[in-house]
Amino acid sequence: HDNFFLEKWIKYYGHQIGEEHLYIYLDGKDQDPPKHSGKANIIFCDKIPGPIGSAEPGRLAFLSKKAAHHLQQYDIVIGCDADEFLVVEPKLGK
Repeated sequence: HDNFFLEKWIKYYGHQIGEEHLYIYLDGKDQDPPKHSGKANIIFCDKIPGPIGSAEPGRLAFLSKKAAHHLQQYDIVIGCDADEFLVVEPKLGK
């Protein structure tokens, strides 16, 4: 279930940068928000129609526009799915 990963994603990145700096775009207004989203910004979007493969260019264009908007407020924007985690090299001590 997507919320299983999403709640872990919110906990991980929320600890790293603060939950209030997380923006989660749900593909479809019929989706259930995660029960434990803290201060994360949950945005319900219209479902991008079509099979996953053919809808991907529209999805990426939508997310690129959102990233460009967030770059007006932030120096860095990282976009990833709820089951993806970036980890800094442990030997750097960060």
